Amino acid sequence: MPICRRGYTKYILLTLTIWLGAIVLFTFRTDSLSQSNNDMQINVVDRTAPPSLVDRIIGVLPFKTKVDNDHPPEERLRAVEQARNMSGQVQVVAPDMNNGHNDPKTGGPGEMGNAVRIDKDKLSKEERKKYDDGWQNNAFNQYVSDMISLRRNLADIRDPECKKVDFHPNLPDTSVIIIFHNEARSALLRTVWSVIDRSPPHLLKEVILVDDFSDKGALSVIHLKQALDDDIKSIKNVRLVRTDKREGLIRARLKGAVVAKGKVLIFLDSHCECAEGWLEPLLDPIARNPKVAVVPLIEIIDDSTFQLIGTPIQNIQVGGFDWNLIFNWHVTPEREMKRRQKKTDPIRSPTMAGGLFAIDRDWFNQLGMYDPGMDIWGGENLELSFKVWQCGGELLCAPCSHVGHIFRKRSPYQWPSNVNVVKKNSVRLAEVWLDDYKVKIIQ
Repeated sequence: MPICRRGYTKYILLTLTIWLGAIVLFTFRTDSLSQSNNDMQINVVDRTAPPSLVDRIIGVLPFKTKVDNDHPPEERLRAVEQARNMSGQVQVVAPDMNNGHNDPKTGGPGEMGNAVRIDKDKLSKEERKKYDDGWQNNAFNQYVSDMISLRRNLADIRDPECKKVDFHPNLPDTSVIIIFHNEARSALLRTVWSVIDRSPPHLLKEVILVDDFSDKGALSVIHLKQALDDDIKSIKNVRLVRTDKREGLIRARLKGAVVAKGKVLIFLDSHCECAEGWLEPLLDPIARNPKVAVVPLIEIIDDSTFQLIGTPIQNIQVGGFDWNLIFNWHVTPEREMKRRQKKTDPIRSPTMAGGLFAIDRDWFNQLGMYDPGMDIWGGENLELSFKVWQCGGELLCAPCSHVGHIFRKRSPYQWPSNVNVVKKNSVRLAEVWLDDYKVKIIQ
């Protein structure tokens, strides 16, 4: 073949190779972008659900690194910039309900669940120390919590259809059990008052506070001992039980359950706020079938601003878990949505987050309550979920019950350094309840 023709042929082959490479590269990049967009959509959906309590606390344990997936960097930066541009009103002592600050028309701090933003750079040296200490001790903005009324008004975030529901005519009464350990007193008392103010009196048998050996120096002595005794002394049907050593959430809840007198037990965390109409939707399924456990919609109370963020009823998600026995949220299956006759009907959920739920007291006893061999926290939510389903019950989510919860990005509590508590509890759970599937956990 002549040299010129060989060169021409090489030129054609080179050109074809470049074009084919470009087509392959373009196709690969398009697929990658498409997959990336799908992943982003999944993440957006996941963020509409309340972050799980497991994900919030497990990040401080030595065996897992926490990544803040619930707040993208750009979202956090916008929030910080907004806070810098606003000056917060400083009012350390929480106002009483009837002193005018709790009237939404007067614009009291945090009224109707609105955000309170503080420009910490404009605080005095003394106030800045209170601000920083509050974050350090609680992993949420105690400074803002102390500004807000202990009995602030919240917007009614229920779906309009929820206000038309006819509940069972003979709802059982309830004991609300709240465990706390070194909790900010304003957050704890706001939890108590939200229960009292938004519960029909005939349905609220009592509120039981269990102090799980609060011991954080002056914080405990001043705020959670005599002062707390004085705070609740005049509140009807509120009892305080104290442990003589640190028991952890699981065994502390058992202490509260043992002394409870209500037909239904409702467990709440110590930094919650119950919204309007929260109680009846939790009690109604139990009145119809005592072998159910019922969870509310766990709404986000922002850890910095204390803004209450509601969840539209159509965005409800159900609980699941992975093979590390870590709780997570999943989009409600279409078959479950179609099974219900009305959007206000309870939704069946495989598992629950565990921080907030209602259960018949006798049924809880029949199930063996919690496993007292589990330590501190972790795994008890899945253990109870598995018990309920495997022993002939149901776990339901009540779309019309809304309870706000402060979700923290770290745990302010001390954890044992010589043992992985959550893993230990998870192995115990797998050995008892997972039968042959335990081999996927215990390796």
